[in-house]
Amino acid sequence: MNLLDAPKFDEVRRTRRRMILIGLRRAATGAVCGLVASGLACLWTAVERNNYLHGRAGRERVLTAIEKNDLPRHTASGPTTSSGSSIQ
Repeated sequence: MNLLDAPKFDEVRRTRRRMILIGLRRAATGAVCGLVASGLACLWTAVERNNYLHGRAGRERVLTAIEKNDLPRHTASGPTTSSGSSIQ
């Protein structure tokens, strides 16, 4: 085939393929952004739940000590109970 037999350039085909590629790129970008956002949401939820549970455990520990009238006293060597044993 020489230049005289070359097929005619199809502008409609070129435009259609270009629009399809642009659409696929936008869909892929949206999917990646969605995955990143959902991953960050899951991570944030896990961190907040961990903070909530640690705070809840600390609150329960203090309230139990108040009920037993066994509040920790802070000394130079660290917090101790009224019986003198070290708090772990």
